[in-house]
Amino acid sequence: MNWSALLRRRLAVVAVSLHNGVTLVRLEPGVNGGKPLLRVARRRVELSALRRWSRKGFLSNALLVLVLPAEMRTITHVAKPETPDAEVVSALRWQIANSLDYPAEEALIDAIDLPILATGQAPQMMAISARASLVKKYMEPLLDLGLTPDVIDIQDQGIRNLSLLAAPASAARACVWLRGTNALITIIAGAELCQTRAMEMGDTAQNAEGVADRLSLQLQRTLDAFDRQATHYAVRYMHLLPNHHGPALADALNAHLTIKCLSLDFAQLFDMSRLLPDRLQSDPEDLVDCLGTAAGRLAAFDELVQTSLQSEVSA
Repeated sequence: MNWSALLRRRLAVVAVSLHNGVTLVRLEPGVNGGKPLLRVARRRVELSALRRWSRKGFLSNALLVLVLPAEMRTITHVAKPETPDAEVVSALRWQIANSLDYPAEEALIDAIDLPILATGQAPQMMAISARASLVKKYMEPLLDLGLTPDVIDIQDQGIRNLSLLAAPASAARACVWLRGTNALITIIAGAELCQTRAMEMGDTAQNAEGVADRLSLQLQRTLDAFDRQATHYAVRYMHLLPNHHGPALADALNAHLTIKCLSLDFAQLFDMSRLLPDRLQSDPEDLVDCLGTAAGRLAAFDELVQTSLQSEVSA
């Protein structure tokens, strides 16, 4: 990727999900260092809309991020290979081979370092893999428009990014995203994605108290398991990402959990002054993965901009 060209143009970030229709968001740097500016947000529309958006320029002059759905990626915790950084992916390919249901040579692989949770723990990595042929098929609507993603990201990282946008301090926290009949629970430690767990929730459209009854038990089990293995971190609170229950679900969870549950909404995290508010009122959970991945890439982009500016001043 030509980062220097991107830096010169101070571009936006567009994140696209092609799962169950097209979801697209466009984020731009905040005004005077303020909250990221949300310009475009569209949920679960027909593929034909993607062509219209492209013609209108929504996807131009931006870093294009494609978000993979959870069912397309495999996450494996492995010992960090004792190899040079340039050879880590090659080493991981064979470490995770037995966990894949397809040949390891067909895997697209990325990895992130995991925080050390306890004294004496050997360094570990989270290996993220997906079958190349399925990823190529998934991105076909973009390729048909002559658009090639600059980055492929996963929903789990998007959840982490939203939590850090709300509270950047490195205290460990849990984070929950409800979508359809599923809940994705993540634990973030040292500002890094540490654990992720998907669970079937059944009907999440019922009243908030009913959802909290089922969710709180699984959350507590997840937190207890983390506490047993992590002596360097303690989960202090939980972020509940935007959902159609709103603050009512956080209130219900607070009656069950020993940690504080904080309800997030997009207005806390983004400047939506140039976006019609009704765009986000119905089923806001549909936008979580795209907004999260876009926010993370925009933050990284801004960091590169600042580094570049500092280098120019120093020179």
